[in-house]
Amino acid sequence: MKSLPQIRKGDYEGLKEVIENPERQPDLGPHKMHPTAGATCVGGAREFLVAFNVNLDTDDVDIAKKIAKAIRESSGGYKNVKALGILIKERGKPRLLVTCVTTTQHHCIGYSRPSKVKQCATE
Repeated sequence: MKSLPQIRKGDYEGLKEVIENPERQPDLGPHKMHPTAGATCVGGAREFLVAFNVNLDTDDVDIAKKIAKAIRESSGGYKNVKALGILIKERGKPRLLVTCVTTTQHHCIGYSRPSKVKQCATE
């Protein structure tokens, strides 16, 4: 079974190029893009997806990257969690981007404490 990230790899523009590749063909329907509607992915039911952003009160983007690495599943962190530390250039401050199904805000707070960095905003 293909995961949604595997299906979406390359975004819309990339899908136009690979949809006729046998490894990337849809399970049902034509193996071409609709000329005006594009493509639709029906992936079945899953738990709610939570996207959670944390702005950190520091100038050090490496702290956000370390927190992201500690909590994301691919680095040995929490199951079903993806995380990324980035710099918001307009603010000159790092942001922690978290996508999860089961983790909540307290995990992010817990990992920011050893760095002695305060959260200045969340959304």
